[in-house]
Amino acid sequence: MITEIQKNIIRNCADDYETFYYIFKAFKETNQINNDDIIQNAIYLIQNGYLDFWRLNKGNKIKIDKPEYSEFEIYKNYNCNSFNEHLKKMGYGPHEFMATKKGINELH
Repeated sequence: MITEIQKNIIRNCADDYETFYYIFKAFKETNQINNDDIIQNAIYLIQNGYLDFWRLNKGNKIKIDKPEYSEFEIYKNYNCNSFNEHLKKMGYGPHEFMATKKGINELH
């Protein structure tokens, strides 16, 4: 069973491929949890098949099923206030997230 926080992450990645901004935004508005908690929850969801995860590298998408925490260190101090700010600082990426069918089923 997953938590409400994890469901919120899935919900923000349920309809399309999303950058970290959309996961972060859901919690930034409410100050529910900090970046490290977001990262830990995202890793759990990926490793347990609720969320798909890709590293974007020079036009290539590399699917990662068992990411290490180090993959997310770029987000430790993440604080973008808009998607445009994210694009200016990081371009499109450096990762994409998308809810899996298993993840979407948890929302119902």
